[in-house]
Amino acid sequence: APDNLPLKAELCRAAAAQGDKTTVRLILEAATRLWNIKTVDRTNPVNLTAMAAIAQLGQSWSWANELFREAVKRAPTAAEPNVAWGQLFLQKHAIGEAAASFQQALKVDPQLPDALVGLARTELEKGYDRLAADAALAKALQENPRHAGALALQAEIALDGEDFAKVQSFIEALRTANPHDADADWLTAAAAKIHGDESAYAKIRDARLAVRANDGDFFANVAEALV
Repeated sequence: APDNLPLKAELCRAAAAQGDKTTVRLILEAATRLWNIKTVDRTNPVNLTAMAAIAQLGQSWSWANELFREAVKRAPTAAEPNVAWGQLFLQKHAIGEAAASFQQALKVDPQLPDALVGLARTELEKGYDRLAADAALAKALQENPRHAGALALQAEIALDGEDFAKVQSFIEALRTANPHDADADWLTAAAAKIHGDESAYAKIRDARLAVRANDGDFFANVAEALV
């Protein structure tokens, strides 16, 4: 349906994952028109969260923040708006606000993997509390052993500790679910760089760019891992 904002949000996520900025922009423009002419229920928390996600993907940060705030206000006992809002805060490096959003979501659902992974990320960003992060990730993986976000963050922690056997095991788990997993690609590339294996790095870089030609996140994540 043309006025289905949650569907538009999923299409927008798919386009963003492929680096298709043109499609992201077109979806944002179409969704914004629907929103402004009030053909959708702008009080529905599901619609508010979906519109906020589209705005976030289109880099309309302030509007996304306002929409997430309204979604949380209208659905205080729903976990999803708080998790999504927390992800926006993480993206903008507002770690305290992100932690508060994930903690609020966990009050609703203490076992929610997305919220647990988000909370683990904030523990690392605040002061690299490895124990707290590991505890949150263990709970997330107990709930969903194939949760990509939890596996990727575990691999990232292992990479920081130069435990390359663990890194590889987590990468293999990620690729079992998705052979072209973006996190698995940059983690593999970073490990190759650390080992000084430029040939292996170039191979995974080229394979990644064949999937997503404009993947700036790949290079940013590898560079951060090498610091």
